[in-house]
Amino acid sequence: MSIDFGSNYDYWLQQLSLSTPESLSYLNQVQDSKEAWNLAFNLLDNQNSTLKFYGAHTLFHKIARNWNQLQLEQTTELGSRIIQLIQNLNQQKLSQTGSDQLFNPTIRKLLQTLVWYQFYTFQQIEKQDFIQTTLSQFPLSDNMELAVCNELIKLDYLKLIPEEHLSAPSSLVSKSVGITDYLHKSVDNILSILQPHLIQKSLEPSQDLLFQKSLATLQSWTTFGLPIESIPNIVQLLIQQLNFKDRIFPIGKTLQEILSHPNSFKVQSTLFGILLPTLCHPSLLSFISELHQSDSDHDSVLPLCQLYVDFCETFSEMIMEKIIYENNAQVYSILEALLSFTNYPGLCPSEQTITEECLLVWVTLQDSYQTLDEDSYNRTNQVANKEGALSFFKRLLDVLLVKAQFPVEEELSDWSQNDHYIFKVFRRDVGDLFINTYYLMGSEMARYYFGQANQLINHLAQQHNNQDSWQSLESILHLILKISESMNDSIPSLPEITQFFQNQTIELLIEGQFSSIYLKQTIFKIIGEYAQYIKDNHQLLVLSISKSLSVLANNQLTQAATSAFGKLCNIARDDLVNSIGDLINTYLSIAHNITPELLDKILKGLFNILYKLYSIDSNKFQLEMERVISNLLDIIEQTIVQGKVGDFSNLTIGSPTLEASPKDLWIEQLVQRIHNLTACCNGLKPSSEFDLSELAVDTLQLPQSIMSPLCQRLYMALAECLSLVGGQEVMVEAISRLTAAGLDTDGIAVPFVFPLSSLLEMVINNYLAHPHINSYLSWFNRIVNIYGSSSNMSLKSQLFFNNNLTQEQPQAQYDDGLLAQALQKVLPAFFGIVTDLNSMEVDLDLSLSMVNLLSRFIKCDLKSILTLPAHLIDSIFMFNLTGLSVQNRFLLKAHLGLAVDLLSSHKEEDILIQKFPQVKFIRLSSLIQDQGIGKLILDKLLLGIGKDTPKSCIVNVTEVLHHLLLNCKGLANQWIRELLSQENYPTNLVDSKTKDQFVSKLLITASLKDRKKLCEMFSLSCRGYNL
Repeated sequence: MSIDFGSNYDYWLQQLSLSTPESLSYLNQVQDSKEAWNLAFNLLDNQNSTLKFYGAHTLFHKIARNWNQLQLEQTTELGSRIIQLIQNLNQQKLSQTGSDQLFNPTIRKLLQTLVWYQFYTFQQIEKQDFIQTTLSQFPLSDNMELAVCNELIKLDYLKLIPEEHLSAPSSLVSKSVGITDYLHKSVDNILSILQPHLIQKSLEPSQDLLFQKSLATLQSWTTFGLPIESIPNIVQLLIQQLNFKDRIFPIGKTLQEILSHPNSFKVQSTLFGILLPTLCHPSLLSFISELHQSDSDHDSVLPLCQLYVDFCETFSEMIMEKIIYENNAQVYSILEALLSFTNYPGLCPSEQTITEECLLVWVTLQDSYQTLDEDSYNRTNQVANKEGALSFFKRLLDVLLVKAQFPVEEELSDWSQNDHYIFKVFRRDVGDLFINTYYLMGSEMARYYFGQANQLINHLAQQHNNQDSWQSLESILHLILKISESMNDSIPSLPEITQFFQNQTIELLIEGQFSSIYLKQTIFKIIGEYAQYIKDNHQLLVLSISKSLSVLANNQLTQAATSAFGKLCNIARDDLVNSIGDLINTYLSIAHNITPELLDKILKGLFNILYKLYSIDSNKFQLEMERVISNLLDIIEQTIVQGKVGDFSNLTIGSPTLEASPKDLWIEQLVQRIHNLTACCNGLKPSSEFDLSELAVDTLQLPQSIMSPLCQRLYMALAECLSLVGGQEVMVEAISRLTAAGLDTDGIAVPFVFPLSSLLEMVINNYLAHPHINSYLSWFNRIVNIYGSSSNMSLKSQLFFNNNLTQEQPQAQYDDGLLAQALQKVLPAFFGIVTDLNSMEVDLDLSLSMVNLLSRFIKCDLKSILTLPAHLIDSIFMFNLTGLSVQNRFLLKAHLGLAVDLLSSHKEEDILIQKFPQVKFIRLSSLIQDQGIGKLILDKLLLGIGKDTPKSCIVNVTEVLHHLLLNCKGLANQWIRELLSQENYPTNLVDSKTKDQFVSKLLITASLKDRKKLCEMFSLSCRGYNL
């Protein structure tokens, strides 16, 4: 756009001097116009400093973005004009005081502009040395103030060159051929300019400022890439400045840049030899000690900490070798400094992050310690010196235990949710370091800290009124919790561990007056992680289980206690059988206070124990099981009543969905209660494959035709749920999983198994009321998988068959046409929704569920398919044919799988016809061959290979083609030749010769693998990829 201020130019300048949003917005709009070149210089000529800056900013924008708007002759004078502007502003600075004298943003923006100008014009003047030319424009002066200002400008300019080179677009750098080589060749000259400022030791403000600017410039060129051979000399220069405390932080940042030098590995030994004494410099170590004692601002300390961290990270192997094999005092000093940073004052990470910064490097040092090749050294003092390294790791643990402590109660009560979260993350990282250290120190570490815990517990038990002394104990328990992950169930036999895992100790930790909620959370986590150890102490096992249940009503302990309970029940269910009645009593007393999602682990744990009870006393099993399930049904029925009357108060959702309505929360709770019932079924399974032999053959429980009272009650409750919210996918899926889980309980009689007729009535009637809900089809799929005439009754019948029992394998005799009748009702409702390709892709999940259901019927109950009315079978084929053209890959692959199932059913058809001669079947193979469906399928396949099907699905298409050729034989040979003989079929990119060769090879070979290769090559030809 062109600039058109009209009569408003002065007003716009006034607004721009105030930096109003409207004026800045207009400036941004006009900066790309050609007139903006003049605007930039007009603004720079203004006396207002703000307008000058916007002029410099506009000029930078023009050069960086609109360089091509200039003619060659215009570019020649532009550089000198920019330098003149900088010189004028520099002169003006001399008359100013305050911070403006130290930093002028307009000058810096003009220097940045000058650098970009010189990048663009680098090729216009052959072999120009623009750096030296520019520096000469700011000569030395007898006027001290002018001399300092000139030096500051030169240093700013030199600092910007590598920074702008690294940030400039690659297109600019590539156009300025040779600029990178030129800058590398200029490094020595730059260093010679910086050296006088780097070695001067005057702390006079202007001289110190020149030192700081030189150091910043050095950092910039280090990032760009200093010659590796110059690094030692630079480090030597910096060492001389370490006696000045104010210069330690910037020197540390520079050394950090040197450590990250891309070629530092080439002189690693040399660099290590120079930096090691540097970081051990007495002035530096003394300064670090003062920082620790003075509790300085951690943001200013962090760069120095990072220097030591980077050094130890880079040279971790050398450091460990120096300690283990040379007992090097300087390396000890380095680790002392690192330990000091780790122990920096303040709660981490809310008050300081320095401790957190050090954690990972300690892991690196430990890994280097562990991986040293001791055999490559012949030293007599290996063991002693290794102990020296281990002593640091022991001290590190003591430091971290203090850092991982919760604060006092008063401070803790003021923590926000975010404070708790970041502290949790920090403790997790500390815990990882505990684990890593245990790998080095082993059982001695366990002995020491279990012993420390025992001493603290005894001490705290006597301090009845001290409420703030639990933090140190909890921190040690956190360590004990984490190292359990290193033990891998191989807990060492130590008296300290035995003493810790005693009834009175665990009870004291949970019930003691000194015990806080955080301490209790940790002890329950320990109970869960050491479940295998606790299992061998029956009294402690029962106590732990009982205590876990007793605290479930406390929301702050529920999660940790629930997890501990579940792990104990899973590992020790054989030992808890005799206590199941008492455990259920305790559970029933607090069940109404536990959130539904946490209840899953409790119920699964209880039913794990009941699983073992079933093989001992089935009557007692039935009694105890019904107590638990009746309680759950009471809650479900009460929740249903709430929904009916619209009373959504008193819901016990643990983690409700954000912005959910009361009714949505009610539905969520009802669904979670259904999940609770499923958890009961999931508990009635073996803990390992060896438990399968515990069940006798006569324990196989098949669904009865008459439901028990409890089963009837459950059925009615589920039916009520569906009548209220049967249009919710999540509800249907929950009930579907429950009924499937009830049939997969290793033959144990549970009230979740309904007669097939009742189950189908529930599924089909609700699907007809809600035909868009795909979960009903998934539910129907599960039923067919279990009750189909070709099904093996899932795990139940397979259990006995796989154990080679002599008794006749039980069969599911439910072939009364119920599944076929149900399918006859479902298909019309489905095909009323999915009528064509578009509706199939719109209702993607529904279509996918139907494809899977039809495949399941073919595999598990083909009889039901073959007895369908002819029009429904035709609809199935048309549905599958349409599906072979979908673009969604998941649905396409499912349809291709269904096509394989349809084409492969002829053998099963023959078996059914012989087995049921009185039944009138419609043979799928006849429809495919005699009524031309096979040719329609082949047409879809060839078009798919040629152009329609994604290349990743060609293999699946070939599999269908393979089965079609096998099952249709001569007809298929005829069809494929007829189809490929058409002009421009399947595409106009393949000629008749290629098609003939493809057909000949395809029909000759019988190998699916070879046919896949042929189809892939033919597909490439059809798509023009081999041209």
